[in-house]
Amino acid sequence: MQPIKFTLFPFTRFSLNVFLISLVFLGDHGGARITLPKNVSVPALIIFGDSIVDQGANNNLNTLIKANFAPYGRDFVSGKPTGRFTNNNTPADFMGNTYLLNIFHDDVSKKWCFLKINLKELGLKDLMPAYLDPSLDDNELLTGVSFASGGTGYDPETPKIAV
Repeated sequence: MQPIKFTLFPFTRFSLNVFLISLVFLGDHGGARITLPKNVSVPALIIFGDSIVDQGANNNLNTLIKANFAPYGRDFVSGKPTGRFTNNNTPADFMGNTYLLNIFHDDVSKKWCFLKINLKELGLKDLMPAYLDPSLDDNELLTGVSFASGGTGYDPETPKIAV
């Protein structure tokens, strides 16, 4: 009788290969690119999530879960706490400054294809504002905001734990 093997992540070898391949293609090596016409941009980026992508929405909520005090924000542009649950930018902030790598299989050529999209060229913002930011204007709402709030979760009981 063979012992049963358990793994935490069954696609480890595949994931490692995808990671290594993405490192090669994320650099500017002249791969395939999507380029939009000069008068076209991505209209908005809307973020939903918890503290990982909270841009400071909890600053204006009656909650104990906040990040508007030191040491949060010490490495941020202003050097001051912004309500982000990090020293610097959140993943939502990096969205406008990163590449999106699409990997797909072309059935005609029978090859794997890699398509690199520079999100900065699509017209996304450098920093994503929180939707509850009092200084937010209507134009900001039209071009993208973060609806994320730290301490939230799929279970409706999650935010009640800290209250």
